[in-house]
Amino acid sequence: PHAGAEAIDAGPLELNGTRHSLFELLAGPQHTLLLFAGADPSSRRQVDMAFLASEVERVYGALIRVLIVAVPGADAAKVGDARTIVRDLEGNLRDRYRAEEGHVYLIRPDGYVGWRSDRPSLAAFRDYLARVFVCP
Repeated sequence: PHAGAEAIDAGPLELNGTRHSLFELLAGPQHTLLLFAGADPSSRRQVDMAFLASEVERVYGALIRVLIVAVPGADAAKVGDARTIVRDLEGNLRDRYRAEEGHVYLIRPDGYVGWRSDRPSLAAFRDYLARVFVCP
């Protein structure tokens, strides 16, 4: 889905050993940043994505929940912090969002896509947030 479109539900997804749908993971007052990981944790896109995730958690942690979507069958321990890893068990989320390694979606609390990018950068993300948030 494009920015401004309604988010699409998908599943089954696994977070901390429990199965969920995407909409269940989106529940709450915060925005949710979905970062789609690839199979190679040392790739340039993966390294950039990990930096974006850590900076968003550091600066906007109270406002934005970061979830890293692991490739089906990937070793999630190599992708990121276990508390933020979502296993896309059947690849449905990746398929429904037509997401590849490095794609990023910010889902607003009202269930709409606020921002998306296939080549995300911290600067571009902060530019978007500066238009919609009043924060650092």
